[in-house]
Amino acid sequence: MDNARDPASWKQLRRVLRLWRSHADAATDPGYREALDAARGPVSGGMPLKDAVRMYRPAS
Repeated sequence: MDNARDPASWKQLRRVLRLWRSHADAATDPGYREALDAARGPVSGGMPLKDAVRMYRPAS
């Protein structure tokens, strides 16, 4: 309770509440669960890191 009275921590509290609200809004979206499952699922169509580095950072 004493920390809540300290104006120095209000900026951080507002940030936490804003992030929490964003999460709550996203969770109420009808496709949220499907999108979350898809994001946590296996990744396909990728490439090895060494190939990506070679492609995006050509040898000098």
